[in-house]
Amino acid sequence: MALTISKDEIEDCVSMKDCIECLEKLFRYEGDKIARQPMRSFVTPDEDSVIFTMPALSEKLRRFSVKVVTEYKQNPVRFGLPVQGGITILLDAENSNLLALIDSAALTALRTGALVGLATKIISREDSRRVAVIGCGQQARKMLEAVCTVREVKSVRAYSRTFEHSRLFAQEMTRKLEGRIEIVECESRKSALQDSDIVLLATNSKEPVIAWKELKDGGIHVNSIGTLPDRRELDAETIRNCRIFVDFKDGVMKEAGDIIFALSSGAITESQIEADLSELVRGEKVGRRGSYENTLFKSVGFALLDVYASSLIYERVLSRRK
Repeated sequence: MALTISKDEIEDCVSMKDCIECLEKLFRYEGDKIARQPMRSFVTPDEDSVIFTMPALSEKLRRFSVKVVTEYKQNPVRFGLPVQGGITILLDAENSNLLALIDSAALTALRTGALVGLATKIISREDSRRVAVIGCGQQARKMLEAVCTVREVKSVRAYSRTFEHSRLFAQEMTRKLEGRIEIVECESRKSALQDSDIVLLATNSKEPVIAWKELKDGGIHVNSIGTLPDRRELDAETIRNCRIFVDFKDGVMKEAGDIIFALSSGAITESQIEADLSELVRGEKVGRRGSYENTLFKSVGFALLDVYASSLIYERVLSRRK
């Protein structure tokens, strides 16, 4: 019988450390297969809503998944529902047996957080201690958890356009991280970004949410997960002043609006996108070369991540239920 797996069960059964290690195996052993997977498709029921569909097969795991994930910005106000939703179907590729139905929002937050954690482990300075968080939703929580898994973070400053969201983020993440780290809610973006070693961007903005002049020049690492061609978390100057690394180059070139804009405006050239995570994990390309370099990791995600993360979730939950 197929398992139905909720957000709470994912939280209970799968650690961030385990998910980071799971995705590292993906990039090590299947990096050359990422480009063979179908690109995601999406429809927009209205200007504030989008529905993504993402299928992928892992021949190595013998698993296939289809993720339907939704983003309805007006849900909280109009219907009292979360912004993110959807379901992921996990199948045994040997016989098409249905293995699990998994909450897509929780799965996406976990695997995207783990992806950022992996990139941060490889690219950021090892002595990075101060983190800025811009955007304080569910994804930001998982990104911060992942960064704190791979770096000895000492302080976090969080900013959201709605101050109450920043306050709740600080309270909840202080509890999540058991009070080990100072987390402060900020009333301005500038104060959140000041002297930060690592910056986490987790918004759905169509306009840049940071400006290069607000960042510390020298040794900073920026993680940006903004997706869709019409969205731009990053300003072109920040992109131009950083060494650029990505999860999957073809996806970023087609779907990351801030990178697309930087290329079309002449702020950068394609050759400045130096490596993807597969090349870094395999040691084919060099990540950070010195403590004073500025680096950027840009991710739009891809469906093979969901196969690996959902398989990990399935195995852990199955073991727990026995």
